[in-house]
Amino acid sequence: KKYDLPFPLLSDESLATIKTYGAWGEKKFMGKAYQGVIRKTFLIGPDGEIKKEYPRVIPLGHASVVVRDLESFLPPTSLSDFIRKRLSQNREEKGTWLYPGLCLASCRATGGQFAAALPATTAMRLMYEFERLWAEIDSRSMAATEMAQAINASDALLSLAHLSLLRSSLEAPRLLLAERLLNRACLELCRGQHLSSITPQSKAHRRRIASCRAALFQACFGLGAFFGGEAKSWARIAGFGRLLGLAFYLEDLSNARKSHTQALARLQGSTLAPAAQAEFGQIAAWLLSGEK
Repeated sequence: KKYDLPFPLLSDESLATIKTYGAWGEKKFMGKAYQGVIRKTFLIGPDGEIKKEYPRVIPLGHASVVVRDLESFLPPTSLSDFIRKRLSQNREEKGTWLYPGLCLASCRATGGQFAAALPATTAMRLMYEFERLWAEIDSRSMAATEMAQAINASDALLSLAHLSLLRSSLEAPRLLLAERLLNRACLELCRGQHLSSITPQSKAHRRRIASCRAALFQACFGLGAFFGGEAKSWARIAGFGRLLGLAFYLEDLSNARKSHTQALARLQGSTLAPAAQAEFGQIAAWLLSGEK
């Protein structure tokens, strides 16, 4: 419950299961032998069969390998359905999955693989925590010492988000643009947090706040397009994301619908294939269904 994991965690106190999988055995450390856990990963299909085993796992880079292999085992429709189901949940249940999910959806719509987008999804997951932490800081409900620690923690989250992008395989020109997208989202988010602390708030004021928060959507869609390999239309896709974010956060229904229509129009005239444009249209429908 604490980390909103979408699956149950099981305990194996008797070691029966871990021994069955061959993940318990003799290990050595500094010349001494002992019994312990042997790092292994198994891909298990819906039919209960083991599709692939990864013996003696090295954590660094392992997640990317597993995600790439997972995509090869699942049909594209299954992956798209997974994104749709997660994005069409109620706003309260989206939580930590919203921004990474939008990155994956954008990457998928532009023809990329999930594994390629992991640096972007990690960065946006960290930005989600950055956003939550600054909301607490702006609420001024913390003691002075706690606030100082929270500001330091937010700096660390932002640094880790940038580090995730810097360790990616993007070539230098695209990496620079990706970094700019992330920086802009950070600046807009901080501006929105400042505006939200000002009272009273007019309708125009609330729209400016929504516009600032929509910059995170812009970063999600832009980064997803980058890592999906879209070189020509990424700016239109990022703009689509911002307008979609505005529709998501605006409380006024008529303005939200207007932003939604503008978002879809943003992709017209782009070099995106009709199938990709249709996929982005579906993402918008999934995201906004039941929200207003």
